[in-house]
Amino acid sequence: MDINKTIIQIDQAGGSTLEDVLNSNVAANVYGLIDPKDNKWKALYGPFDKDATVSLPPKGDIVTYDAYIDRLHCEPAGMQELPKQEKNAVWKTVTNLRRQATRKFTHAGQPGESYAPLVELQRQHLKHGDEYYRIIPSFFRLINILSESDMPFTLIFRTFGSDLESILQEWRAFVQGTHFCKPSGPILQRMRDSYREPLCGSVYRHKDEMYICYGLQVSLFSFLGPHYEETDAVKILEHLKQLPGCTSAYKTSFVDLKDHMLDYFARSNNVGGLVDYYPNWAQGAERRTGGKVFPLSQNDPQYFYAFFDDNIFIGDEHSIVDVREAEGAASIVDPEIERKYCVPVNAFKAIVDNNYFVDELGVCLKLQAQGAL
Repeated sequence: MDINKTIIQIDQAGGSTLEDVLNSNVAANVYGLIDPKDNKWKALYGPFDKDATVSLPPKGDIVTYDAYIDRLHCEPAGMQELPKQEKNAVWKTVTNLRRQATRKFTHAGQPGESYAPLVELQRQHLKHGDEYYRIIPSFFRLINILSESDMPFTLIFRTFGSDLESILQEWRAFVQGTHFCKPSGPILQRMRDSYREPLCGSVYRHKDEMYICYGLQVSLFSFLGPHYEETDAVKILEHLKQLPGCTSAYKTSFVDLKDHMLDYFARSNNVGGLVDYYPNWAQGAERRTGGKVFPLSQNDPQYFYAFFDDNIFIGDEHSIVDVREAEGAASIVDPEIERKYCVPVNAFKAIVDNNYFVDELGVCLKLQAQGAL
């Protein structure tokens, strides 16, 4: 389960405020026409517009505003051949331009000005008295449904940012019954009766080489810095084990990662957090082979799998989740398979529809069950 823009609406990794994120959520749900004459985008319809497609123009490319901005500010030719630091700087400029455009989508004079009420609608759903929900209620609704159904689950929070500690604090409040949203069902009752603090770990990844430093709740980038390029496994492990908060460090692989995570988080009631390595994602211009590794066994009768993330793009190389076959480590880029296991979270819908995560998980489970027949 991703954190930023999936279950919370402040993107610490991207430096975005609540207002920024709510605007970008609307930008991902308003479709417009790209005029081939000047390459300008003009809004056509939003998520609640009825019969929106009846009178669409016969020509032109119709996309959401955020997809248009991604095309407008894309990876420049030759970027991958640049030295590491130059490549990072170029990509940082690209991502900043994208954020600057979508974070003000409904502001006065902007292309989505008429959709400003959708920002306020999200704000109303997030409001609780004089405060705002940090983790959106639809997430807790999902957990309660699983608990009430007595369906055992392993929950791993995944992030590139530094928000894991606060998320786990809120999880503790939820399980112990002191949160705005109250727990229900036998699984959460058992968790409360024998509560264990969720375990954490942080990933170091260089291309296909992966290491896990257990005990940390922050990115290894904050310790290693931008110039760390060690490739010797012995030296990497020696360095990781000396970091403050590290309880153990291991070299892992696409084949072993699933079992490593399941065994480790089983020690904390099957709940925990993993911080992925952002530099590897950024250096590849946000291509899936540098993203959050998701090993799965398609023929494993013991488990269903689901990865929720707002940056999943089914069948696209720029999807943030690096789906791997757990048995052979092969990269899976197949829309039919990905739809069974990956949920490209629509943050706007997750905010305004309390059953959003429940419904999306139901689709995944149904597809996986059909495949097992």
